Amino acid sequence: AAGELPLHRGHVLDATDRLIRAHLQRLLTRHATCWTGADRHAPWHGGVVARLERLAADGLVALAGNEINVTPAGLPFMRNICAALDLRLHADADSLAAASLYRMPLDRQG
Repeated sequence: AAGELPLHRGHVLDATDRLIRAHLQRLLTRHATCWTGADRHAPWHGGVVARLERLAADGLVALAGNEINVTPAGLPFMRNICAALDLRLHADADSLAAASLYRMPLDRQG
């Protein structure tokens, strides 16, 4: 409001945001992170893993069980690897993919 000083800046992070941020920090600093049991059952996990599998096919990351390791070939592509974990970037694509699972086929009458 006019005449008031802003006391808060930035974004309010929910639990998912903080969890993803922790994974991103580990990827950027240690070039590896590990999913926990709770991560594996989160609704966003499948979409993230699918994107990481495409990067693994290109040799940029190695996926082994719960672990994600950036390969030497992947180091120049850290931005792309981290983008795979960006839930807001992929929110529209993931919601469209989920919606297509429930799409009913049209009956064709000859």
